[in-house]
Amino acid sequence: MAHHRRARLFSVVAAAALLVLSVGPAAALSPDGKALLSLLPGGAPSPVLPSWDPKAATPCSWQGVTCSPQSQVVSLSLPNTFLNLSSLPPPLATLSSLQLLNLSTCNISGTIPPSYASLSALTGDIPDELGVLSGLQFLLLHSNHLTGGIPRSLANLSALQVLCVQDNLLNGTIPASLGALTALQQFRVGGNPALSGPIPASLGALSNLTDFGAAATALSGPIPEEFGSLVNLQTLAL
Repeated sequence: MAHHRRARLFSVVAAAALLVLSVGPAAALSPDGKALLSLLPGGAPSPVLPSWDPKAATPCSWQGVTCSPQSQVVSLSLPNTFLNLSSLPPPLATLSSLQLLNLSTCNISGTIPPSYASLSALTGDIPDELGVLSGLQFLLLHSNHLTGGIPRSLANLSALQVLCVQDNLLNGTIPASLGALTALQQFRVGGNPALSGPIPASLGALSNLTDFGAAATALSGPIPEEFGSLVNLQTLAL
C-alpha cells in the first residue's frame, strides 16, 4: 500500500512539474514598454488605453504605438486621449529610438522635465512604419540628425497638413508619391545638402500648399510648370 501511495504521489508531482514547464515564465515587458506605462499613473490596464497590456512582451501592438523591426518604439501618437497628467513622466525620455511624439489635447500640465532634452537630437532613418498613422496631421522632425531618404509610405498620411524634415542629413530624392497629400499646407525639406534630383511635378497637385521650402539642398532642374496651379502658395524657398 505504501508503495502504491508513493507511486501515486510521484505521478502527481511529475504532472505538476510538466505543467509548470509547459506554461513557462511570462515574457517580461521590454524597457520601452515600461517607460510607456509611466503615462498611466493609475496603473494598467487602464480604461483610457485598454490595449496597453503590461503582460505583453513589447508595446508594439498597443494603441498609438509604432515600433521598428527591432521592436523599439519609434512613434507615440495619442492625440485627444484624456491622460490627465500633472506633468510629463521622466521615464518617457528613455525611449531612445523615438522619432515622433504627439500628445496633443491629452490634458497634460506642468513643465517639460530636463530629461526630455535627450530627445532633441534624433538620429537614424525616418521609419516606413509612420505611414500607417492615417490620422496624423503634423509631422515635425526638423533640426535633428536624421539620415536616409524620405519614405514613400508618407504618401499614405492623407490627413497630413504639415511635413517638416528640414535641417537634417537626408539623402535621395523627394518621392513623387507625396503629391497625393492633398491636405498638405507646409512642406519643408531645406537644409538637407544631400537631397537631390528634380522637384516632382506631382507636387503641383497639392492645392492647399502655402509654403514649400527646399533651399540648401542638391535639388536640380526647373521649377515644374505644375506649380503654377498652386494658387494658395505664399512662400517658395529654393
